[in-house]
Order: sequence, then C-alpha cells, then structure tokens
Amino acid sequence: MNGGWFRLEGSNRSPILEPGLQAPVADALWMLARQWQVGEFRGEDAGRPVRARYAVERVAMDHFFEDPAEVTVQGARPITDLDGPIEVYVERESITTGPAAFAFSAEAGVQLLRFLRSHGVSRKTGNLIARTHSLSALPGLNATKSVLATRAPDGAAAYRKRSGLHLLAGIPESERASMQVAVTAWAEWYAQRLDEPETEASDSSPMWREDRQAYRFALAAKPDKQSAIILTADDHAGGRLDWHAFDLSKRRLTELPTSQAEVQSHVLHPTPVSFGGMAAPRWWTFEPGEVHFAGINSGPSEITRMVVAEFATVYSNDYWMLPVGGRTGHLQRITSLEVIDSFGDVHRIPAAAAVDADTGRRPWRFMELTGDPSADTRGVPWLALINTTFGATESTAVERVEFVRDEQSNLGWAGEVTYERNDGTYAQRMDEWRAVAAEVVPLEETTSEGAWSYRLNGTMPPPHWVPLVPMRPDETSPQVELRRGRLREWDLLPEGVRRLRGLILTPDSPFAIDEVELPPSGLTVTRTYHTARDRTGRIRQWVGRRRILGRGERTLGTRSDRIIDTNT
Repeated sequence: MNGGWFRLEGSNRSPILEPGLQAPVADALWMLARQWQVGEFRGEDAGRPVRARYAVERVAMDHFFEDPAEVTVQGARPITDLDGPIEVYVERESITTGPAAFAFSAEAGVQLLRFLRSHGVSRKTGNLIARTHSLSALPGLNATKSVLATRAPDGAAAYRKRSGLHLLAGIPESERASMQVAVTAWAEWYAQRLDEPETEASDSSPMWREDRQAYRFALAAKPDKQSAIILTADDHAGGRLDWHAFDLSKRRLTELPTSQAEVQSHVLHPTPVSFGGMAAPRWWTFEPGEVHFAGINSGPSEITRMVVAEFATVYSNDYWMLPVGGRTGHLQRITSLEVIDSFGDVHRIPAAAAVDADTGRRPWRFMELTGDPSADTRGVPWLALINTTFGATESTAVERVEFVRDEQSNLGWAGEVTYERNDGTYAQRMDEWRAVAAEVVPLEETTSEGAWSYRLNGTMPPPHWVPLVPMRPDETSPQVELRRGRLREWDLLPEGVRRLRGLILTPDSPFAIDEVELPPSGLTVTRTYHTARDRTGRIRQWVGRRRILGRGERTLGTRSDRIIDTNT
C-alpha cells in the first residue's frame, strides 16, 4: 500500500421518482384510528341536498319618469329598448343641437358621401346633396373644419330628409335606386351612432336638475293585477348605476300598462360552496396554500376579522350553492324553494325576510331595496337587476365646472374651467383670459372733495368665475339658494370674453343651486362622452355629466372697497 486513504460514500440520488411520490405509510390502521379519534367516522342523521326546485317571478322595468316627484300616468315614458343600459336613458343629451353640433353634422355628412360612393353613386350626385344640405360655416373654425363646411353636406339635415334624398331634382334616374339603398344603410349607421333624448327641449338631459347638480328619475314595473312598483333615484351623481341608487317608493299606480312578466320553475343540483384557501373537508388531504388563516394579523378590537376567519374554516363546507339565472332590466324574486336530500325528504325553505318578520327584527337585508314592504307581509323582497354598463369608455372632460365656497366673501363661485368648441375640441378658459387680460382697462380711482378718497376693488377674478349669491327663493321660505350673479367690472370686458361658453351653467337662462348641495369641499361637474356595448353587442354612445367632490374651500382673492384718509 502507498499509505493513501479510501472512503466509501452512499449516493442520495436516484433516477427513479416513484418511491418518493408514493409516500408509503407503514401502518395504515394508524390513519384510520386517527380519523376515528377526531370523530370523522361519526355518523349523523342528516342527508345532503341532491336536488332543488325553485320558482322565480320576473317583471320588466319598462317605464321611466323624468321627475320622481311627479309619478303619474301622464308622466310615464315607455322604455322601448330594454337592451340598452339605463345610463343611456338617464344621461344622454342632445348632441346635434349642442356645442359640437357642427362637428357631428360634418362627420355624418362625410360618412354619407362614403356610403354613396361605395354603392356606385357618382361624385356629381354627392356634390349636389352637399349643395342642397350645406353646412353653415361658423367663426373660429380651423382650416380642416372650414374645408368640411364647403365640401361636406349637413348630416343632421340630410338625416331628417333621408326619405326624399333620392328624389332630388338633378339626380339621374339610373342612380336613384342605388342611392336609396345607400341612404338607407347610412341612416341605420346614423341611428346607431348617437343616443339622444326623444325630446329636444333642452341641451341637457331631461332628468338633470340644475338646482342639485344631479340626476333625478324613477323606474316602474307593473305586475299583472297589482299596483305598479316605483323605484326612485333622487340623487344620482352620474356614472354607473346599480340597485343601491334606488329606493322603493310608496306611490302606487294602477293605471299603467301591464309590464312583461313571467314565472318560471327550475330543477337544479346543488353544488358545495368553494373559495380560495378553503379548508379541506377531510383529514390527510393536501390543502392549497393561497390563504393561511392562522397567519391573520388582527388587533384586540378587530373581532370581526377573527369571526370571519373562524366561520370560513369551521363552517365553510356547510353551505351549498344554487345558481339562479337573472335578466337585467327586471325585478325578480324567488317565490318558492324546495330541497330534496339524500334520504328523499322534501324541505320547503322559507325566505329569510319572512322568518325575520315573525321575530320583529330584520338583521339580514342583503341587496334589499329601501322601503320594500314585501317582508312586512311575509313576502319575498324584490331584487332589482339594473341593466347597467360594464367596462364603458369615458373621454376626457370636454366641459368642466368647479363650484367652491368662499366664506370670507360670503359667496359661492362657479368656475367654467373647460368648455367644448363647435368643432368638437375643448378649450381652457384661463388660456383665453391670459391672452386678453393685459388689454383690460383697470378701474380708475374715484376721489371725492375733501380729505377722503374712495378706492374701488382693484382685484377682479377672471370672467369665467361667476359669483353665486345666497338668496331666498321667496320671503317666507327658510331655504337658501345660490343664484348666479355678475360683477360690475365685467362691463369693461369684451362681450366674447365675459360670456359663458358651456352648458352646465346655463348661460342663456337663470341658474341657481341649493345651498345644501354645495359642501365645504366644493363640487366638480364634468361633461364627457361615453361609449359602451349593450347586451346585444351594439355600440352605444352618449354624452353625460358627472358630479364629484371638489378640492376644498378657497377664495378668488377679492377685496372689499375701502375709504382711504389722504391726510395720513
């Protein structure tokens, strides 16, 4: 031997994975004894649900009221398009008569020329329509819009005369048939392009209330041989609508036409409720590791968190799920529920509201409309499935108005920050004011004879910030409203600078907002364009408003007039 050392080592690696994955147990009876020890083999004389029968009643909400304070038969308006989101009916404003009417009419006119060319109509005929229904050029248009004013027809005017476009004088007989087909296809595109109110009495939505800067309306469903069910929304700030925006009114109408209604019965097989991190129902089962209930951090006062964790770990496998189909735009409720267990016994499950009514307490009111009297009569409350938008796209605000409180001056202020131009773009009022502010002549100091000088207020807010003066609607009313006023300094400004440009502050009519609607934090109201798809896949586009909280109280830097002693 040469004196070297040799060592033998065992290998802990093996190309075979099956023994490690098998996880063999030396004594299988030990596992059964452990299950017996914890009571898993203990039987109970309780079956498990295997089948369920239920009946559901649905009533369509196919009427709306523009004012929830005047719920009458004469004020009811039918909802002819139940597939459309309810936000379209509530928020939509007239676009063809609004600030951007020129832009939309020009776009529709260009689209009409495209439809005509695609159907083989000559360019000469398209120019004839453009001359017959020409656009009126407006001041302040950019170069592109100015060209449209001379080349494109007025789409809104052509749509109103669509039935007779192919009969215009000068159109060849050989093109009248193809032109009628093109105009019909274009009219379908135009009708689906914009959602506008049925009446054009105002630029804003008929359901928008200036005194509250919010939407107010009501929906109605009329079951057969019953009074109409009225759902009122008194203060909708804009945006997505859902059931929590409504209350059930006590008003009853029996003269409304009967709504679409149905009663269906279904048989289903219950399935156990499951959720991520749920505890396994049996021993020796690997549980998922997404949720670790034992690692929940909670303080001494967070008892609710621990109660929920205990409920999820101990009683989670005691609940079963029955999926019940619903239909948006309807009121629905479960009228009966029967469960058949594994022993063949039938269990009739009453509504939780009916059981709570017997005890005189209502601790469970999940998704229940406020004011629903159904539970008081041992009935089942209604569930409102509002046909609302999902994933709607909202544009940048084309008009923005900020309402603020100025307690120092005992005033409110409304600032028109952004407004919509007639070419479809939007502009900043502050940029326009900076361009002409240097040319404004300042107020001169007025001096009387003697030792006193009367100096007028030398700080003038920008003209797009208008004061809101507190006044009472009448001498006997205890309420106070903020009415739009004006500043004397505006007389020094050009007409185009001091005039309001948008729609929110109603420049062509008086404006007032209830004082209680203007909180200390202020308000911001915007107008935006919305695009969404209804449940049939149709694209819906409309203009709506939204009210959000402002950024707090502030002052516009105004100062009061003062008397100056010239001897000092």
